[in-house]
Amino acid sequence: DDVRIHGIITEGGKAPNIVPDFCSADFLIRSKSTSYLEDLRNKINNIAQGAALMTGTELKIITTDIGYKDVIPNTTIAGIGKNMIDEMDIIIDPQPPNKYGSGGGTDFGNISHVMPSYAFNFAVSQTPVTGHSPNMEKASISDFAHKNSICVTKAMASTALLLIEDESIYNKVQTEFENRMKLVWYKVMKKINCRIGIDLGGTKIESIVIDYDGNEI
Repeated sequence: DDVRIHGIITEGGKAPNIVPDFCSADFLIRSKSTSYLEDLRNKINNIAQGAALMTGTELKIITTDIGYKDVIPNTTIAGIGKNMIDEMDIIIDPQPPNKYGSGGGTDFGNISHVMPSYAFNFAVSQTPVTGHSPNMEKASISDFAHKNSICVTKAMASTALLLIEDESIYNKVQTEFENRMKLVWYKVMKKINCRIGIDLGGTKIESIVIDYDGNEI
């Protein structure tokens, strides 16, 4: 239900009654699950390759970036940061109820897969503005937005300082991160463990079991 596929035809020919000798399109794929996104990418590539085979055309698929991974939350850091925010002259509005989150993509998700992390959204205007719009651009350079960004920066710095000074809290943050990443690897490994191997005689069937480090057991 959370999958979104956006596409545009960037070049589709010069005239409606002439079969073009070249066409191109640009597609953006979104999903809350990074592993499922890879499956979806392969399915879409197969669809394009099937269309090319049926029409006798040449297909070239270009991946323009590495993509954004889903965000791995860390409630320990979030709780610390929220307490720091409460001491500042700023109000952080709660996220609207939505089991799929905002639906937006961010490179912060890639960071959250390699280290414990958390991000805060803050207002840049006293009245709501639409994201990715000229109004958002103008609001982002306002005095109100600048004041809130300074408050959030201070809260983030205070959170980092606390993690440096308090080893027990730091260890708690690391433990949550490691447990969440084990769950991520478990979902990936479940797919790998479903592969079936058959020997040359075609009679022996065995499952392949791999641990969290990617080693075959």
